[in-house]
Amino acid sequence: MKFADQFDTIFYSSKVNENVRLILNEGSAHDLFINYFGVNYNETDIVSVKLYFSFFERPSENILSEFGINEKHRGLIFTNWMPSKRYDFIHQGLTLGLKCYLKNNEIIINKYIHFRTTEFALGFPDEIKLLKEDRNCPGICLEFHEEVTEVKKYYYITSAENKSKIIKNFGIEAIVKHNDISMIEYTESELGRKINLAVNRADTVKTILMKENNKYILDLSSYFFRRYNLYFFAPGYRISSNTKSIYYVPKMVYYENYPLQTINLLMHK
Repeated sequence: MKFADQFDTIFYSSKVNENVRLILNEGSAHDLFINYFGVNYNETDIVSVKLYFSFFERPSENILSEFGINEKHRGLIFTNWMPSKRYDFIHQGLTLGLKCYLKNNEIIINKYIHFRTTEFALGFPDEIKLLKEDRNCPGICLEFHEEVTEVKKYYYITSAENKSKIIKNFGIEAIVKHNDISMIEYTESELGRKINLAVNRADTVKTILMKENNKYILDLSSYFFRRYNLYFFAPGYRISSNTKSIYYVPKMVYYENYPLQTINLLMHK
């Protein structure tokens, strides 16, 4: 259980645990609050554990300050994002994220914030041309690295033409077809491009992972299923990189927008 051990080393570290408990405590005061997790991985290792916490009302000033969100960032966020009383495809909350690495025996945490908006505030993608079906509400993400803030542009691709182009561009046409995918979350930033695939069935994700032929991620997925009854979801890829991603969710997520809280499960190991 190599990946499970690596996951536990990161997630149950005191540094990560302190941050998680702080955000969960904030979330407990909100009527609508969801959380979920995933991993970045390569052939041999967990690259990072990714933890997501979505608020549908404005979080407290304490939490915003903890995430290093300055006045410029707040202007971008609160000009383009509005609170909501329901969770749906378009409105998935103001998501605070923790990307947690183990590097030279030290835990490194990149904090970030993501939201969807009704306007193309950051413009259109550089590498693809959006068709009419792809002009869904785009997303914005700010990831705070040690020395730089990475601004990511998110687009939600549903046209068959662009799904096919992206699959070919990312070199994954041998493992998935465009009609297996309901939507591609496509991301551009100055540091690179990545995608996550919203596929129609858990069996499709299983087929994709089997074709990747990575025993470690299959073992980790079996572990989360046995222990928490969670399914793999939304496999992800980076352009010109061997780093991939996967998320773990209740099966209900395949059928409807489900207000999940799966990080809570991990707190009761």
